[in-house]
Amino acid sequence: MKGFTLHGLTIRPAGENDRDALVTLAICTARTNYIPFLGRDAIERWIAGGGVTDHLDTHSGTCRVAERDGDIVGFCVTKGPLIELLMVAPAHQRRGIGRVLLADAEARLFAEHAVIRLESFADNSAANAFYMSQGWQPDGMAAGQDTGFRTIGFVKRRAAPGAMIPPEGM
Repeated sequence: MKGFTLHGLTIRPAGENDRDALVTLAICTARTNYIPFLGRDAIERWIAGGGVTDHLDTHSGTCRVAERDGDIVGFCVTKGPLIELLMVAPAHQRRGIGRVLLADAEARLFAEHAVIRLESFADNSAANAFYMSQGWQPDGMAAGQDTGFRTIGFVKRRAAPGAMIPPEGM
C-alpha cells in the first residue's frame, strides 16, 4: 500500500534511509514515556542490548512512518493481524498523529483479517486510554513474553458490511 498525505502529515512505508531516524525516535519515546512505569534500568537494558535496532530491523518491511515537514514524527509496525508497535515522538504527541497511524494500520489489517490485535503495557495508562478511545476492547492480561512486564491484550473486530457506526461522542 502506498502512502498518503492528510493535513500536512504523510503516511508512507518506511524506507532503508529511515532506520536511524526510527531508532532515534524509538529511544527518545521509550526514555520519555516508558521510564515512569518500566523503570530506567529496564529501558536502558533494552536499548543497550540492541532491542530497538533488532525490532526495527526484523519488522522493517511492515513499518509505516508518519512524516511532517520532512521529519519522521511517528511510526507503526504490524505483523499479520497484530499491531506490533506504535510510537509518536514525544514533542509531537497529542496532535492526532497516533490516531492517523492507528487508523492506517487498522485499514490495512482489516483488508486481510476480521479480527486484529495489539498489546500494551498494563501500566501504560495513556496508551491504554488512547486505544480504548479508538474502539479497541481489552482482551485479557498477561506477563509480557519478551519483557516479563504485565501487558494488556486489545482486540478490534471488523465491522460487518452495512453495519451502522455511531457518530463520535455517542
